[in-house]
Amino acid sequence: MKSKELKRLRQALKEVKEEAAQNLAGWQRERADFQNYKKKEEERKAEFFRIAKEDLILKVLKIVDLLEEAFQHLPDFSDQPSKDWAKGINHIYNELKKMLEEEGVLEIKALGKRFDPQIHEAVKRVNPALLHSKKRGAKSEKKSEIVVKEVKKGYTLNGRLLRPAKVVVSSKG
Repeated sequence: MKSKELKRLRQALKEVKEEAAQNLAGWQRERADFQNYKKKEEERKAEFFRIAKEDLILKVLKIVDLLEEAFQHLPDFSDQPSKDWAKGINHIYNELKKMLEEEGVLEIKALGKRFDPQIHEAVKRVNPALLHSKKRGAKSEKKSEIVVKEVKKGYTLNGRLLRPAKVVVSSKG
C-alpha cells in the first residue's frame, strides 16, 4: 500500500513540478512580452514628441523667414521711435534664433559650398560664365556645382535634416 501511495505521490509531485515549470515559463514569456511592449511604447512616444517638436520648429522657422525678409526691406528711419521699434523687432528675431539653437536647430551654411543634394534643394541652375561683373568685365572664378545664392535657409535639428536649403547652383551646360 505504501509503495502504491508513494508512487502516486511521486507522480503527483512530478506533475506539479511540470505545471510549475510551465507556469514559470509562461510568466517569463509574458514578462518579456510586456517589457518589449513598454520599450516599443516609449519609442512610439519619443517619435511622437520628435515629430511634434519638428512641426512646431518648422512653424517658428516660417516666422524667422518672414523677419529676415522684412529686414531686407527696412527703410532708413529718421525718427527715434521708429529706430527703437526696429531694434525691438531685431531683438525678438535674435531671441527666436537663440531659442532654436538651444533646441538643437542649426542653420545650414550653403553659400559658396559645393552643392549637396542631401542638404540642398536646387531651385535654379545658372551657367558660371554668366556670373561675372559687367562693369569690370571679369569672369567669375566660380566652379560648377557651387551654391551661388541662397533663396531660403536650410536647417538641421540635432544633426538631422529639418529643412533643406533652397539654393541657386552654378552648373556648366
